[in-house]
Amino acid sequence: MYAYIIGKVTYASLGAVVLENNGIGYQIFCSAKTVAAISGAKEAKLHTYLHVKEDAFVLYGFLTEEERAIFMKLISISGIGPKMSLQILSGMDEKTLAISIVTGDSKALSKIKGVGKKTAERIILELRESINAEQTEAMEAEGKSVDSGRCEPLSEVEKDTISLLQSLGVPKAKAEKAVATAIKEASSLEDVARLALKNL
Repeated sequence: MYAYIIGKVTYASLGAVVLENNGIGYQIFCSAKTVAAISGAKEAKLHTYLHVKEDAFVLYGFLTEEERAIFMKLISISGIGPKMSLQILSGMDEKTLAISIVTGDSKALSKIKGVGKKTAERIILELRESINAEQTEAMEAEGKSVDSGRCEPLSEVEKDTISLLQSLGVPKAKAEKAVATAIKEASSLEDVARLALKNL
């Protein structure tokens, strides 16, 4: 099992990169976002997942552990394999994807190439509970915003949005600041979350 690979970037195009390490070139399939981020770099680090098939061992790579984590959730769904999961992550970054799942936004998911309405609804059905559970674990017991200078308890929408951002790897203080700005312009979890992402 490869947790990550660091190497010289010798190729980055068409959904894959090649990292050279100790004279070995590792072909790693990635989302379009990851390929674009690595293109032009001399060296890169990719978190990886080794997919074992009957006739091949295939490496998939990710810029962040969060991207790999949601990829692993996607491939756990029956009928959605690694290739489809990368296509989904190419059409929507992991943070926006998680928010779309939590808020049940099947319309946004179905806009991704290759993802129809039924697939979008299945993704929400299968993953909504687990992502919500991660939010709950990320929540602090008191639910107060000390860093932003507020003393009053946060609203449920604010707490849920902050917890969601934390579960995606955003530091608490940064999440609170983004949500504090977003809540002035929106009221629903979906809208606040989307605005908060733009504020990060």
